[in-house]
Amino acid sequence: NAATPFFYMGNDGSQLGAIDASAGMVLAPGPAQEAILCSYTTDVGTSRFVCDPPGVSPACTPGCPDWIDSNPDGYRGKAGLEGMLRHHLERRGDCAPRERAARGLGPCCDCCTWPTCQLYNEIILEGKACEAALPTIVEAFFFVSDTTEAVARLA
Repeated sequence: NAATPFFYMGNDGSQLGAIDASAGMVLAPGPAQEAILCSYTTDVGTSRFVCDPPGVSPACTPGCPDWIDSNPDGYRGKAGLEGMLRHHLERRGDCAPRERAARGLGPCCDCCTWPTCQLYNEIILEGKACEAALPTIVEAFFFVSDTTEAVARLA
């Protein structure tokens, strides 16, 4: 959004091996909100929270561990999205470019790589709901200006 226009650009390769995330999709708000399982104001490494068997069940929600309810950065379902975004703005407000420029300050960090500059949030969507909403859930594909052709082909 305009207040915190930060985009996850992958990681710096220091711990997980380099991940380039300079391409992605813009999702339609309606179908995407219907697919929200949980969300976080920061990176919590949700890819490690998997279910066996895979998928959502009464016993397990992928990307949304049991401790999410006691984590101040975690929110459940689409009902939690507004709270997460407000909390995200509060936590990241000091890094908003316009506000910093108005105060004569430079950027707070070079955005946005893990683990050095986590100015992005994390929203977990249910894969089957997204698949069922194809093709209307996808509004656009985007590429950051220095994206290579190889990365663009993976998007």
